[in-house]
Amino acid sequence: MIWWHTIRTDAATAGEAVTRMQAFLATHVLPFRAYYACYNVSDAALDKAMAAAGGWAPLDPRLLWLYSSVPDEEAAMLAEAARMAFPEWW
Repeated sequence: MIWWHTIRTDAATAGEAVTRMQAFLATHVLPFRAYYACYNVSDAALDKAMAAAGGWAPLDPRLLWLYSSVPDEEAAMLAEAARMAFPEWW
């Protein structure tokens, strides 16, 4: 709700937040998809890792056993990075 309120009431702040989101994704999330990385996970794995990192539900970042997932310890670091990048959302 905070994000939606910001979009509707303060375009400059929302634009700055979008820039931070893009930087966060490029720095902390997309490297898990990189072919050269040891993970090379799917979009579903990234979505679940971000949901776990954000505390959106009581879940862990792992997908079913046959799919590659973001490791638990990496998801914990992702959570810390998100809290540092977006302190106003926590």
